[in-house]
Amino acid sequence: MERHASPSDQHVRRWRSFIAIGVIGQTQIITSLLFARSGDEEQLNSAQGRSMALVQTSATRLTDAFTAALPDGAHTVAIGTGNIQPDGSSASRVLQAPCSDLRALRLPCPPAGHEAKVPYGELDKRLRVSGYQTFGQTPAAVRAGPVSAINRAEGLQAVVFTDLDKPMDIPAVKRAAHLYLSVKALTGPVAEDGAKSFTVGYQSRWIPFLGTIGTLVLLTAMALAALSEFLRFSQTLAPLTVLIGRSQVFHTTAFWCLGVPLLGAGAVGAFVHVVLVQSVTGGESGATLSWNSSRPS
Repeated sequence: MERHASPSDQHVRRWRSFIAIGVIGQTQIITSLLFARSGDEEQLNSAQGRSMALVQTSATRLTDAFTAALPDGAHTVAIGTGNIQPDGSSASRVLQAPCSDLRALRLPCPPAGHEAKVPYGELDKRLRVSGYQTFGQTPAAVRAGPVSAINRAEGLQAVVFTDLDKPMDIPAVKRAAHLYLSVKALTGPVAEDGAKSFTVGYQSRWIPFLGTIGTLVLLTAMALAALSEFLRFSQTLAPLTVLIGRSQVFHTTAFWCLGVPLLGAGAVGAFVHVVLVQSVTGGESGATLSWNSSRPS
């Protein structure tokens, strides 16, 4: 028995159009949002951008196992706040590490129990970036000692670094921190801050890839469904074609019965998408609405 298209089949086709528009739109808007909140991709891929990572953990000092698991040539220096006032404010940054690690950052190595003041302009460029939001352009107090928490209440903050022109294996540092310090340890390139993340922007490239696959699956399903309906219409309209002597009736019928509903559903889906994304567009870190789903405009 021949099966004809039911109203429910037509609704399914229209819903596929809505879903396809939703997948494409969400792929573009989420990718744009993550890129807006990510850092400079050129900096991410540069040797300097990958040569220092900031590690934050509740542990009070670095373990020998963590140090042994670091990439070859890596050094560590603890960072903390000094001269904490009763209101919680601080006027200086403190850098503490063994002399060999301090010299790797071209810092002086004062005698035990003493500090050396280093002006902001003489600090390594990467250190200036990592602590600018917290300390501004203040000098640093350099101490010789173990890489441990400067203030126990804050936990340990330390930088792991290699030479300025030698990229470091940041994932290896993250893995070592989670295995030998704490599963809650935070690790990332020093140029990242609370609002921006190079890693997020870098990894968001998977979204267009996966979104494209999902869209192609939906479009393939829509094309096969439309083709099956067209074949059913062809069988029904075959006698009429013989009577009128024109095969154009196939194309006209397919356009009005299949194409127009799909186009209408797609237009409505695009309109709904534009309205719904207004809350996340605009602003310095907002998404950018674009018809190009591979990258933000």
